[in-house]
Amino acid sequence: MTASNESVALQGLKQLLQTSSPAELGPRMRPGTLPVGPLNEQVNALIRKSTLPERGQNLIRGTLLLWHDHLDEAHSIAQIVEDSDGNLLHAIMHRREPDYGNSKYWFRRAGKHPCYSRIASQVQTLVNACDANLGAQPAHEPTHPYPSQEGNGQSSPPGRGRGGFRVALCAPSPGWFLQDGVWNPSAFVDACETAERRQVAGVERMILQEIQKIESASFLEHLCGHRTLHS
Repeated sequence: MTASNESVALQGLKQLLQTSSPAELGPRMRPGTLPVGPLNEQVNALIRKSTLPERGQNLIRGTLLLWHDHLDEAHSIAQIVEDSDGNLLHAIMHRREPDYGNSKYWFRRAGKHPCYSRIASQVQTLVNACDANLGAQPAHEPTHPYPSQEGNGQSSPPGRGRGGFRVALCAPSPGWFLQDGVWNPSAFVDACETAERRQVAGVERMILQEIQKIESASFLEHLCGHRTLHS
């Protein structure tokens, strides 16, 4: 297998994340996604050009099925891969289902996943860009109480807690997405739950959807052997 073929395969997988709109935070299907059959055909054609092992191929397929709103099919794959990668796919699927408690359970099972460093770096870049755009505006203060941060019994507005960063994006966050530069998936679950429950729209939802895309792209990078899949 030549390096050129590997590059073609990975670029094609990257392109399958470039849907006309980002994935919903919940289970809703959106226009512009591929049906299961055509999506599987494209994934099959691409992974045949790669040297990825079968396990990795299945997880890539599951990640892309989930991105294209086929939650049941992604779930079936997650259930047969009983390791940290399978647990992470399982967690993301249940967050969108939505079954937030079950999602947090599978995130705990996934442990400190290797792709979290990529997610943290990309999310920090996004936050910095939002901060720069909003300048010296104060961080958003919520008008309603947020769910407590899992495990510490505390609740805080975005960017106001220990080790938190200043979130100048008005995101409906219940805590900190990053703690001392480390990705906190449970806080992101809470943010998605809050956004869905309150039917948050506009820039707040768009930012959460962009973070979700960062998560999927970072996971694909990991599955593809740490090759870059970001635009």
